[in-house]
Amino acid sequence: MSAAAGAGVARGGSGEAAPSSGPAPAVSLFMPESEPLGGHWVAIRPFGPGAANNPTSTRDELAALAIADHDDPEHLQLVRIAPRAGRQISSPLVAQSAIDTDRDLAAIFTLLNANGSVVQFGPLTPIPLDGALVWIRPIIVSGTASTTTPRLYGVTAVSNGLVGQGDTVADALEAAIARTPAS
Repeated sequence: MSAAAGAGVARGGSGEAAPSSGPAPAVSLFMPESEPLGGHWVAIRPFGPGAANNPTSTRDELAALAIADHDDPEHLQLVRIAPRAGRQISSPLVAQSAIDTDRDLAAIFTLLNANGSVVQFGPLTPIPLDGALVWIRPIIVSGTASTTTPRLYGVTAVSNGLVGQGDTVADALEAAIARTPAS
């Protein structure tokens, strides 16, 4: 899967941030023709290590991704996540926490939430890129009036625990990677 896969992300639910407990929901993506499941809609669901007996248990690391092909119910892949040395593969909760605590984004969100606007998030989408996993999340601004149309403000990317923001997925990835210390 490449970064281009994020171009076909389907927005599901209310677009608001996921609650802080319980399993992360599946994200639907349309895979480009160049990918192994090219031309198909797939669902990706992250899994953390350990048992799920305690739904409030926060898992900081990602253990696997389940990838299901909507067009072929017999096709299901479980992809084990094995990070490179020195790389941190964050769970969806940790990735969202990085977005929530980023000072630059907090200032932007404060301004965007003023005067009858509300900041919402699109789906938190995992994208494998160059042997690492990056989380991508659109920033959507909506008005509080019933006649307003939501607008895409930008995109955030979380790579190795660091957040980048940009107008496009490529810009957000570049910003996040630029903040990563050289190894």
